[in-house]
Amino acid sequence: MPDDQRRPSRPGLTWLGQALGAVPADHPDAGQHRYVLMPSRSRPQMVLSLGEPGAGWASLHLHSDAAPLKVRVARELWAWACRTGLAGLIFSPPMPDSAVGLRTGSLPWPDLMAEIFGRTDLTVAISVGQLRPQIKPILHVATKGGRLLGHIKVGWNDVTRSLVRHEAAILLALTGPDGPPGSATGADQPAGAGCVPHLTALRVPRVLHHGEWHGRDVLAVSDVGGSPWYRRRRMSLPTSATWQAGRALGVDREALSTSMFWSDLSARAKRLMSHAAMDAGLAADLAAVLDIVESGDAATELDFGLMHGDWAPWNMATFGSTLAVWDWERARIRGPIGFDGAFFRFQVDLWIRGMRPDQALSRSRSALAETMAACGAAPQSGPVILRLVLLEVALRQLEGVAAGAPVPGRVYRALNGLLRESLALGGALAESGKP
Repeated sequence: MPDDQRRPSRPGLTWLGQALGAVPADHPDAGQHRYVLMPSRSRPQMVLSLGEPGAGWASLHLHSDAAPLKVRVARELWAWACRTGLAGLIFSPPMPDSAVGLRTGSLPWPDLMAEIFGRTDLTVAISVGQLRPQIKPILHVATKGGRLLGHIKVGWNDVTRSLVRHEAAILLALTGPDGPPGSATGADQPAGAGCVPHLTALRVPRVLHHGEWHGRDVLAVSDVGGSPWYRRRRMSLPTSATWQAGRALGVDREALSTSMFWSDLSARAKRLMSHAAMDAGLAADLAAVLDIVESGDAATELDFGLMHGDWAPWNMATFGSTLAVWDWERARIRGPIGFDGAFFRFQVDLWIRGMRPDQALSRSRSALAETMAACGAAPQSGPVILRLVLLEVALRQLEGVAAGAPVPGRVYRALNGLLRESLALGGALAESGKP
């Protein structure tokens, strides 16, 4: 038996075989399809088939607005390694399809892809990313010649099935089942991107297929492209796209206390507070923030519109004056206008500029009036929205802890500080929102 078949799959990727329906290692066809992990076995980001260079070539050319130049250059070099057949020599020792399940597993993935894209000359690369509760395979499907056709998200457990269904519903609400009417694509625009009607600054993926399949929830979307490798990282808020996105599906005004947004947010917080894995100090801080919001912010009237929920450079690519945006699984049809802008600036300072959470919060607070104006939100709503952003950021990390997923130590240590700053800065936040 070849060495790559005796080698067990990396523990951190056992979920991938479960998601795609991998076959036992002694299956007669297990070694016919071999894969490498890029950039390494210890830090896998993508699974590439040695016999299918087209998908690796096409998908590695896609860059988000968050990627630094050195990462873009590295991905361009990896793409050439795929195209020239050197990937098997440069990257991790190959592993068989028994650890992946894409070609010889228990589920007929090739048949499904042929049905979705209407052809059989298909190659696939798989994004895997960081281990976390919402981790799921994303299949990047291309022709053998390297033309990217689309992406398939696979919801394989309760958490990911729900996220995939939710994203499908949001995208269908934005573009409709056949894409927006009259959405022409320019020479610098990906052919599969969908322009939201009347919103010239925003492009989103079109839904090519969505449905339940062998216990999975499968969402196939068109490709919207990526930024050029030489483009600088995005640090500034894309004001035109942010303003237009919030109004894509209309705007309603109501008190925070009566909104579905707050109902869902507070319910998540209360579930976490009673969870066995929750640190007592964090639970107390969480309860205090809820009390502050319900007693001081609940009566505030806010404008509610479309909210992406993860509006950040890693989910964006710039094409001239148009912004392509993907990953809508945390979106809401009705979220506070201004949330995405405040979230963007806080996340950029925290993760791209590498600031401490207290520094990132201080910058967000000082730019609050400017941020609200860019989003078209009332200036006085800024303090409430910033507090909601901090609460949402904390909840996402704590939900990861409750699910048993590893959370970066830097982030976990900062959660207490973020929640307490939210409490301590109540007066200061209120002052910053005055005209």
